[in-house]
Formats: sequence, structure tokens, C-alpha cells
Amino acid sequence: MSAAPVLVMGASGFLVTRQLVARGDRVRVLLRETDVEDALLLAAEHGRPGERYIVSERFLAQREIYLIAALAGGVPPPRFGIPQFALVAAGRAGSLAARLLRRDIVLNATAVRLLRRTAPLDHGKAERELGWRPGSAAAAIERAARFAVERRRRRVLHP
Repeated sequence: MSAAPVLVMGASGFLVTRQLVARGDRVRVLLRETDVEDALLLAAEHGRPGERYIVSERFLAQREIYLIAALAGGVPPPRFGIPQFALVAAGRAGSLAARLLRRDIVLNATAVRLLRRTAPLDHGKAERELGWRPGSAAAAIERAARFAVERRRRRVLHP
């Protein structure tokens, strides 16, 4: 059996990414590190061999993620998003640059294609079979934003 976290927020505020699952402008979002720990322990104790358990709170629109983070970080939220055609063009340019420079480029055609085509996931099975309950994605985003602000403040005060 396996528990499959998507995007995890650690106690340090850093993101540990196993996979980013998105569809259109919706992204499967954040768990607290302890949510993943709980899910793994519950899967070991109650999970069935060979089964996969999705552990992620819910889908959030990217705009909602940025709004939550901006409010928690005390900065204005983005005024506009990136249109799909521009994202596709940037992905193609990234793939071309990767070939020419012979190095990995994060924003590439494959990444954009996966971002646009991945189906939403459901953590209901983890709740039903394991008794797992996710924490709040919004609270995890707020903690991450506050951590980033504090980290930047410390870096400015103590370079």
C-alpha cells in the first residue's frame, strides 16, 4: 500500500514536492507535514496491501492560493493570471532552451501538458479506510507565507 501526498508543507515552511497535480486553474494543494506522517502511520496500521491512498486536502484555484498567501504575507495579490496559450508557448520555449543548453528547464512542454491534463484526485478512500483527516490547506498556505516573510526579514536584518 502507499500513501501519496501531492504537495507537502514542512514545519520549516519549505515545500517538499512529490508531484503537482493540476487541471486548468485548479491545483491539488498542501498538507501539513504532520498530515502526511499521520497518513503513513494509518496506512501502515490499517491499509490493505497493494492499495494506494491519496492524501491531500482538496483542490484550490491557483488564484485562491495566491490570495491566501498574499493576505497572510501582507502583500497585494496578483492582479491577473497567465493565459493558457502563454503558458503553452513558455513551455515550448523552455523545451527548446533545454535542448540548446543541454540542461533541465523546469517550465517545459511536458510540465505544461501535465499541468493541463491531470485529473483531480479524491482522498475519500483514505478517510474511509484509514480514518485519516486532513488539516486545512488554507492554514498551511498562511503558515508558509508567514515563514517566508520572517525568513526574508531575518535575511535583511542579518545578511
